[in-house]
Amino acid sequence: MPSNLIFHIDDGTFVDLVELRFLDMNNNKLTNLTDNMFQGLSKLKVLCLDNNSIKYIAPAAFQFLFSLQTLALGSNHLHQFADLVPILQLPHLDELQIGDNIFTSFQSKDLPVNMSSDLRILELILNPLEKFSITRDIFPHLQTLDFSKCTSDIEWDNQTEITMWNRELLKAWTIS
Repeated sequence: MPSNLIFHIDDGTFVDLVELRFLDMNNNKLTNLTDNMFQGLSKLKVLCLDNNSIKYIAPAAFQFLFSLQTLALGSNHLHQFADLVPILQLPHLDELQIGDNIFTSFQSKDLPVNMSSDLRILELILNPLEKFSITRDIFPHLQTLDFSKCTSDIEWDNQTEITMWNRELLKAWTIS
């Protein structure tokens, strides 16, 4: 359903699509993701929501997406990492693409104390990041962190086992 100028999806719209594995909602006009919007999509593995106008994600918007592995939320109007906590806690989420939004800060102190994510790939390209701070090991499985085309003067605070090298030339960083 990409490029259909969809601006609203009723709660329960997908309730009968229980076998759906891939949903492409790119290039629409969605602004809000509601608590029951994705009800019925428990087998969904990939959800593409790039190039919408999403600025609000309800706390339980992804509660039915038990199998989700890849979530693309690039080119929207998201701005607070704390709003992504329910997404980061999805049990099988492997890749999160949140590039080209308006995130200016990522600080692990803004996330729940006991939060830990199985995320392996975090894409933050084209965000106006000013501060990036990880003071707890919230991404123990992270392998790739992509900051390409972000603000050049990012304030870094890394107090974990993660080694960040060559911050001045950082494009895409792969943890080995």
